[in-house]
Amino acid sequence: MSEQLMSKAEVLDAMKRGHNDFVMIIFDLDEAKMTAVGPYPDSDWTLKDTLSHLTACTESMISRLPGQQPIPFPVEAREGESWDSQIERINEYYYQRDKDKPMVEVGAEFEKVYRQAVEAVEALSEGQVADRAVQELIAGDSYVHYTEHLGYIADWLAQQDATPLRNKEDLLAAMQQGHDKLLAALASLSEAQMTTPGPDPHSNWTVKDTLAHLAAWMGAMVERLPGGGGKPFPFEEQADEGHDRFVERVNDYWYQRDKDKPLAEVRSRFAQAYRQMADAVANLSDAQVAERAVQYRIEGNTFAHFEEHLGYIGDWLKQQQGQA
Repeated sequence: MSEQLMSKAEVLDAMKRGHNDFVMIIFDLDEAKMTAVGPYPDSDWTLKDTLSHLTACTESMISRLPGQQPIPFPVEAREGESWDSQIERINEYYYQRDKDKPMVEVGAEFEKVYRQAVEAVEALSEGQVADRAVQELIAGDSYVHYTEHLGYIADWLAQQDATPLRNKEDLLAAMQQGHDKLLAALASLSEAQMTTPGPDPHSNWTVKDTLAHLAAWMGAMVERLPGGGGKPFPFEEQADEGHDRFVERVNDYWYQRDKDKPLAEVRSRFAQAYRQMADAVANLSDAQVAERAVQYRIEGNTFAHFEEHLGYIGDWLKQQQGQA
């Protein structure tokens, strides 16, 4: 930890950024990846087990902040035992306790305890936060702890996927090409075609609704790129729902919010969201762009997302022409 102490606002910012960086890596992973053995060379922990581990450590950290009642360690130190040895036994205790919990429960607990940690630090005075021991306690069981595990996780995920990474220039070029292709395909559509239900095979969305949907996801991803740090979604994922159901709820929320907006407003919002996304990517460092999770987030919410919906729209237009 740096010799210079941070203000409370800086500590909270470090916690938020550390949490966002960690969540950004795992957010789009399916349950198979989250429950696969492999990220750690010296254990059988999965990414789900990592979330449980971080949650347990964060709960312990909260209890040791000023004004809190410390939670006793689940195993007592043996005579002459080192702290590292005791920590190993504590970690094993939590692993055995939590390893069979469902993924949705583990994910919900992780987010719940993170929010509790933020609230606990917010409740501290500036003087309490200025204590070096307090800052080291917070760092060691939040953003520093996340970073420790992120190294293993990022390396393991990179080994799972051999798809070549793009440099920033190529990524921005792919974004622009996808954007231009989408707008060119829509340029000849009348307002009636833009506002007629049918193009999306999974809903009654119109082309206008699709543009609003694309804009909403770009806006969310700007917040979830490195340095974003905002709240990307209108609500939290619930413990009793899978990730796909959560995405469905988010999509429906945005659809209900935007479906009655005029076409001109939706077009303007799409253009603004794309500019914000392009600016956010341009401002990333080469090292940030080189992270596979960052590339997935950009690709999946710009050119790959555009192409997905262009396919639906193209098929729908062909059906209309055949029926004419």
